Amino acid sequence: LLSPPGVDINVDPLYGEGDNCVVTTPLFGEGVVVVVNDDGLFVANPDLDLDYLSTSLSYNYETDEHDPTPVRLSDDHGTSVAGLISAIRGNDICIDGIAPLVTLGARAINFPGATVEDFVDAFTSDVGDIDVLVYPLFSSTCYINENNDEVCKVEFGDGLSVVIEETYETATEDGAILVVAAGDDGEFEASSTMEDPFLRSPDIIAVAGGT
Repeated sequence: LLSPPGVDINVDPLYGEGDNCVVTTPLFGEGVVVVVNDDGLFVANPDLDLDYLSTSLSYNYETDEHDPTPVRLSDDHGTSVAGLISAIRGNDICIDGIAPLVTLGARAINFPGATVEDFVDAFTSDVGDIDVLVYPLFSSTCYINENNDEVCKVEFGDGLSVVIEETYETATEDGAILVVAAGDDGEFEASSTMEDPFLRSPDIIAVAGGT
C-alpha cells in the first residue's frame, strides 16, 4: 500500500452517482465476502480496517494460526492485493480501496514448504460462504529468471494442475467468483502469461495492474 494519496483506481465514473454511471448506486462492497489466497496479510497495516477482517475465514498455513500475517517481511504481495480491494478511503494513507466495506479474509499459502493438501484446503474451505476468491499466485509461482532457469516458489509436480482444476470446479459450483492475477513475469518470453491455461479459463476473471 505504497501509492501516494490520490493515486487510485478511479471507479467512480463506473460505479457511482450520476447519469453517466453504469451503476447508479455507490458500491463499496458491503455484504460481500472476499478471500485473498496469497502470501498472507499484514493485519497491522494502518490502511486496513480490522473491523472488516474475518479471522474465521483467514488462515496462515505456515504457522497454523488464524492470523494471516506473513512470517517474512518480503511476503507483501497479498497485502498489496488486499489493499487494492479494501484499503480505507479518505484517510490520507496510501491508496483508497475499490470496495472498502467488504468482509475480507486472507490465507497465507504461497510459501516454501506448502503442500498440495494446504492448497486444497485454502481453496475449498468455507467456499460456500465466500463471494469472491482471489488467486494472485498461480502465474508467478514458477517463472524463468535472467539465466533462463525455471524457478518455483512452491513445487508440487504434475499433479498440481489436476488439483487446481478440481478446486476451481468446487468453487464455481458453490457460486464463487474467481479472480486471478495475470502475473508480472512477462519480461521473460518463456513466462508469457498468455500461455497460462488458468488465465484462459472461461471461469476466471484475470486482472492486471500497472504503474
